[in-house]
Amino acid sequence: MNKKIRRCLSLLLVAAMVVTGLDFVPAKAAETTYTSGDYTYTLNGDDEATITKYDGSALYVAIPSTLDGKQVVGIGDGVFQDKKTITGVNIPEGIKTIGHDAFAHTNLQELNLPSSLERIGYSVIYGVTGVTNVNIPKGLKTADVCWNNDGPFAGSKVNTVTFES
Repeated sequence: MNKKIRRCLSLLLVAAMVVTGLDFVPAKAAETTYTSGDYTYTLNGDDEATITKYDGSALYVAIPSTLDGKQVVGIGDGVFQDKKTITGVNIPEGIKTIGHDAFAHTNLQELNLPSSLERIGYSVIYGVTGVTNVNIPKGLKTADVCWNNDGPFAGSKVNTVTFES
């Protein structure tokens, strides 16, 4: 294709984007994922792991503090969602973030948040009826809220929230 035609097509594309209000956003490169046992995870710039998927079927899940020698600092969005077999979970110290819907629609009976937790997503235990009390660690800085104002414990049976002093 000659330069004149390419230039005209480029100008038409820009004009169409301006008229329709479309933004040009370059595609984001896919994150590299790693697998260790029942867990899939990604690494951040500090070489720390965030769990992005769980393929196990355990009743009690002991979330690892390291995966392949990398410190686990996050539980991603929906990682354990709809895993009806899960009745208990151990979230180790060192976990800084828990994503939205992380434990939604499980059969958790209690939720103990580590003191290292800094951010918790919305609807973390949505649809969970066994958890009625939650203790919030004093290091928590951010509790996410969904577009419809659902907070971390929306859609659950939590009736008591205690803030660590």
